Amino acid sequence: MSDKLSAEERDVLERFERGELRSAAGSDREIEAARKAARWTPNKVEQRNPRRRTQ
Repeated sequence: MSDKLSAEERDVLERFERGELRSAAGSDREIEAARKAARWTPNKVEQRNPRRRTQ
């Protein structure tokens, strides 16, 4: 881990390591929505070049 953490980042890290932080309400829905969007986003293998000619 980088030694160049700001005071705020250090505070968040320390609180996380002590187990004081909890997930935000509704985060499960947001995560599932992000997964669904990623599933429907074409990857580079599926992308087509519209200028490419087929012969």
